[in-house]
Order: sequence, then C-alpha cells, then structure tokens
Amino acid sequence: MKSYLLALIVITLLLASCAPAPKPQSSQSAIEVSAAQVRLPGGQMPGMNSGDSLAGYMVIKNAGSTDDKLVGAQVDFADMSMLHETVIDASNVASMKMVDAIPIPAGQTVELKTGGFHIMFTGVKGDLKVGDTVKISLQFESAGTISINAKVTDQ
Repeated sequence: MKSYLLALIVITLLLASCAPAPKPQSSQSAIEVSAAQVRLPGGQMPGMNSGDSLAGYMVIKNAGSTDDKLVGAQVDFADMSMLHETVIDASNVASMKMVDAIPIPAGQTVELKTGGFHIMFTGVKGDLKVGDTVKISLQFESAGTISINAKVTDQ
C-alpha cells in the first residue's frame, strides 16, 4: 500500500513538472496615478449650467519598461470626458486643443496640470462640492482601464 501511494505521488509530481509554466498575469501596476483632483470653479457646483465644464488633473507615473498612452477617461458626473492640452501660440495666447492621447513614456512621470495636459469634463451633472470624491476610469493603450478616485477641489 505504501509503495502504491509513493508511486502515485511520484507520477503526480512528474506530470505536474511537464505542464507548461503559467503565463504571468498582465498587471496595471506599471502605471501609478496620484494627486488626482477635479477642480470646481468657485468651490461648488450649484448654479452651474449643464453645459459647464470642469478640469481634471493628476500625476501619472509609468514605472514600466515600455511606453504607454492615456487614450481616454470616463466618469458618471459628466456627459463627456476629453483629453486636452493647453497650447500657447506665437502671439502668447493660450488655447486648449483636444488630443487623441497623452504619452506616458516608460520610466517617466507626466503631470496633468493647468497650462498643460488635462482632462476636460463637459455636461457636468449632480451636485459636486469641495471635499467630495469622484471616480474616474482612465483608459490606457497598453495598461487597460485603471479606476481612480479624485478629490473635488476649488484650487
């Protein structure tokens, strides 16, 4: 009986060693998002029109070895989210333009901030106020969707 059990254990171990190695699970850990915030003009939303827009800012770090891109964002507190960049022309006039993606190079950190890349939220709905937390689902070309929480601020 003991030899039968021992043979069964040996056969099981041999079969297990012949199985293919498990593939590493894809991970979104190479992308780290911090300091996420949505800014309200004046600190509260009452009195805003449904067509009003808000800006989202954050710091995105790519700790991986391959480049990635932020390609979109989705929220439930606004009808639309767009990636924007503030551009200053030859006359020193600033304007915003919509962009298809925000590059997040490998091993680097990109700050979405006033005067640079940011996310615009249009068709704002609900009653947001300073101190609230909102969920933003960020879509990356390689890392996929990463959901974050952003603080609602007035500055």
